[in-house]
Amino acid sequence: MAPLGTQAYNPAFDVTPPELVTAIVTEEGVVSPVTAEGLAGLCAGSRQAASG
Repeated sequence: MAPLGTQAYNPAFDVTPPELVTAIVTEEGVVSPVTAEGLAGLCAGSRQAASG
């Protein structure tokens, strides 16, 4: 709560600079260091688990 007339900036999401992201953690696993290949492998494993 804030007094009437108070200005605030409330974005829908936060944008983290990529150089600060050291890992991505999901239910399927952890990708660290974060690379396109690592993310693709995590997604492929997730698709295999869902279909099989």
